[in-house]
Amino acid sequence: MSAKNANSDSVAKIPFIGATGAKKFERLGVKTVEDLFNFLPREVVDLTHTLKISEAKSKIGEKVIICAKIKSSSIIRSPRKKIWIVGALLQDDSGLIEALWFNQPYLHRSLKKGKEYLFYGEIEFDKSTERIYLNNPEIYPEAGLYPIYPQTKNLTSRQISRALTLALQKGYQLNEYLPEQIIKKYNLPSLPEAVKNLHFPKNLSDFRKAKSRFIFNQLLNLILANLFLKNQNKKKKAPKIIVDKKLLNRFVNLLPFDLTASQKKVISEIFEDLQKPYPMNRLVQGDVGSGKTVVALVGALMVINSKYKVAWLAPTDILARQHFQTALKLLKNFDVKIGLVTSATKRRLKKVETDNWQLAADLIIGTHALLQKDVEIKDLGLVIVDEQHRFGVAQRAALAESKKLTPHFLSLSATPIPRTLAHIVFGNLDISQIREKPAERLPVKTFLIPESKRADAYRFIDERIEAGEQVFVICPLIQTGDESDISEKKTIMSEFENLKKTILGKRRIAFLHGQMKSNEKEEIIAKMLRGEIDILVSTSVIEVGIDIKKATVMIIEDADRFGLSQLHQFRGRIGRSNLQSYCFCFTSAFAQKDKGYRKISSETQLPQGATSENSFKHSKKLKAETDQRTRERLKAFVQNSDGFALAELDLKLRGPGALLGEEQSGFKGINPLWFENTQILADASNAAKDLISKLDENLILKNKVSSYLEVEHLE
Repeated sequence: MSAKNANSDSVAKIPFIGATGAKKFERLGVKTVEDLFNFLPREVVDLTHTLKISEAKSKIGEKVIICAKIKSSSIIRSPRKKIWIVGALLQDDSGLIEALWFNQPYLHRSLKKGKEYLFYGEIEFDKSTERIYLNNPEIYPEAGLYPIYPQTKNLTSRQISRALTLALQKGYQLNEYLPEQIIKKYNLPSLPEAVKNLHFPKNLSDFRKAKSRFIFNQLLNLILANLFLKNQNKKKKAPKIIVDKKLLNRFVNLLPFDLTASQKKVISEIFEDLQKPYPMNRLVQGDVGSGKTVVALVGALMVINSKYKVAWLAPTDILARQHFQTALKLLKNFDVKIGLVTSATKRRLKKVETDNWQLAADLIIGTHALLQKDVEIKDLGLVIVDEQHRFGVAQRAALAESKKLTPHFLSLSATPIPRTLAHIVFGNLDISQIREKPAERLPVKTFLIPESKRADAYRFIDERIEAGEQVFVICPLIQTGDESDISEKKTIMSEFENLKKTILGKRRIAFLHGQMKSNEKEEIIAKMLRGEIDILVSTSVIEVGIDIKKATVMIIEDADRFGLSQLHQFRGRIGRSNLQSYCFCFTSAFAQKDKGYRKISSETQLPQGATSENSFKHSKKLKAETDQRTRERLKAFVQNSDGFALAELDLKLRGPGALLGEEQSGFKGINPLWFENTQILADASNAAKDLISKLDENLILKNKVSSYLEVEHLE
C-alpha cells in the first residue's frame, strides 16, 4: 500500500477499531494510519527480567515485573465512589501479594485461577491498612519487549499495539521521504524499518534507533516550519516606526520606579525590530513580576507616536482590565487615548470606528472580543499578545487581514523556558528574556511545613489576615482518581471544609476550580481584587499575572505533586507589592516529626532558607528513589526565587515534560519526548538548514511542514 493511503486513511478502517474506537484514538491525537505509525511510545518495558514477590515488596513506589499465578480473584463495587475494584492474590515460590485494578470489571473474567501471567505495575503502600499491593498492573502473556504508550480512557498500550499489528497486516506502511544524503549523513534507519523496530522491538538498541528516527522527523518538520515562517515574515512590509529618544526619556523619568538592566536591554531589542522594514516577531519571556507590561507599553508608545494604533490581547476580562488600569496610570501624562474591549461591554462592535470610541482609541486593550469578524482597527501598527499560547495563529491573523502593511508582533509570556527549548519551540520568533525583578520587590519567603506544625502556620496566617492581607490555597486536583488515592490527595471541597474547622474558619473563604463557568470564575477573582475574600481555595486555574496587591500568603497543599515550574508560577501570585509575602508548602511525602522546623508566630523572622533547609536535614525520605528527586525539587524551590534557574533544574530533574507537558504551559502539538536527546536536536536543526531552500523539490516534506503551520504553538 502506498504512503498516500497511510497518510489519508482514518484509523477507523483498521479492523476492530471502527468509528467508536477511532474517537478514543482521536483523544490521543491519532486520526490517520500515519498518525498511528508516528505515535511515540513513552518507553519500552523489558519483561525479560522478573522479580520474586518477596523482592518486589521492597520496591515501594517503583514499577516491577512479577511472574506469578492467580491464587484467587474477586470483584466488588466501592460503596462511596461506585467504581468496580478487581482484586487478585498473586503467588510465586517466594510469597503472596495482592493486585488491584480500578474501573476495569472485564478483567475479572479473564483472570484464570492457577494460570501464570506476567504482571507489570507499581508497588504501593496503603497507609490506612498498612498493606503492600500491586497497583493497576498491565498483564502480559509472555516475556519480551513491550512499548508503553501515552494512554486515554478505555484505550490501553496493548490495544494500541494490536491496532498497529492489524495496520501492518492490512498492508499499510510509511514510505521514505527524506533525501538519501540526509539519511546517510545522520545515520538514520529507513522509515519502514523504523516502524517495525519502534512498535515491535526485538532489542533495546533497535528500539532506541527507531525512536530517534521518528523524533528526528517530527523535530525536523517543526524546525522547518519555524524557518519557513521566519523567511515569509521577512518578505512582508511593516509600518515604519520612529523611535523618539526624547519621548522615551520623558516616559522613563515619569515612572514611579527605575527600570532594571534587563528591561532596558529588551526595550533596546524591541526598538531595533520596530525600525526594520519587515514586521517584528518577538517573544518576551519574563518571570512573574519582572515588569513585562511596562516594556510593552514603551514599544506601544513609540508606535502610537508614529501615528499607528496598538491592539493588546489579554486572555481574560480581568487581565485586560488590569492592563487597562496600568496603561491609564503610566500614560496619563501623554496624549494617548486608551480603549477597553471585552465581553463585558455587552454590545456588538461595528466596523465604523466612530460608532464605538473604544476602537477609535490609540491603544485598544481587549480579549477575544477584539478578534470578532466585524472588528476592524485601521492603521494597526502593533499587536501585543499576553500569554501568547491562548490565541491561535488564525485568530491573530484576523487583526491584520486585508492590510497592505503587516503589524509588528510582540508576545509576552510569564512561563520561563530554558533557551535550549525556547529556540526550538518558538524558532520563528526572536526571543528576549527579563531576568531581574524590580528592586523594591521583597522576595517571597518560602517554607516547607510539616503536618505537625500546620496549626502554628494557620495562627501566623490568621494574623496576616487580621492585618488586611489575603491568602491563596492551592490544591492539586478537584477530585480523587481512584479509591487507593482517597487518603492521599486533597480536593478543593475537602480543603474548603477543613479550613472552616480551623482558626481560619471565621474568615471569608471562597473556592475556585476549572470546572466552574467562566463568569463564575471571573466574579470570584473580582471579589478577591475588591478585598471581599480573605482566603481563596483553588486548583492551578488562577491566572498568571493577576495582580492582587494584598495577597501575601500562598499555601500549597501536596507540594510534592507539582513540578518546580508550576510551584514557581503559583508563588508568583503573591509578592506583587512592597509587603512581605510568604509561601507555605505542605507535603505528606516526608516524616512529620522534624526538629528542624521553627515555631511560626508573628515574632518569628522566618528567614528564607534557614528554616526550610534545616527541615530537609531532619526529614526522612521514603523508600522509593523518586522521593529523593522530590526532596531535591522542593529544596531548590524554597531556596531559589529565579524562575529561569528553576526551569533549568526542572528540565534536569524531570525532563522536558515538566515544562512542555503541564497544564499551564499550553504547548499544543509539542511532544516533550522530542527534547530528551540534545544530539537529535542538533542534527534536526542542521538538517533543517540544509533542506529549507529545497522544500519545493520535495512535495511530501513540504506538505508535512505545511501541516505544522496551523498548529497553535507556532506563534
